[in-house]
Amino acid sequence: MMESGAFRVGIVACSGVDCLGGVIARMAAGKVISELRPGQTVGQCLPLFLTGNMKEQEFARIYPTITVEGCSQACACGVVEKYSGKVIVSASVPDVLGSEIAALPAATEAVVASTYAEKVNAVISDVTAKVDGLLAMLARMTGEKSKHTCNCGCGSADSKNCDCSNGCNCI
Repeated sequence: MMESGAFRVGIVACSGVDCLGGVIARMAAGKVISELRPGQTVGQCLPLFLTGNMKEQEFARIYPTITVEGCSQACACGVVEKYSGKVIVSASVPDVLGSEIAALPAATEAVVASTYAEKVNAVISDVTAKVDGLLAMLARMTGEKSKHTCNCGCGSADSKNCDCSNGCNCI
């Protein structure tokens, strides 16, 4: 069994530079990795997967991995599955924001942050919820309590939608 708090989730973000979805995917992944779930998430480099970097590929074989897709082509998922095995869950900018927004021309992170802050935050929330769900699943499998769980004790990562008086509605 892993030591308490040793759960890790890998995050592989889209590396596309042609569309807004790729920029948003990388911004969301970076925020989750560096600010929201540091120590519980590990950023993985999609180009290193493609060049055969064994460290990147091995990590995704051992730890659950989330891909953050910028468009419907799902390149990150395809690469991880080709070199490391099944991706546990994917977050998709087009699923959260719609294909039209994801397909807009790319812009710098500064422009995206100021123009599309609400949309970036929606993707960040989606990625964070997926990370928390995986961490809660790992905790349940090992009998440990996840750091980010619902207050009713169900083990879910989503406490925002929980109504403990009527039973747990968490996903």
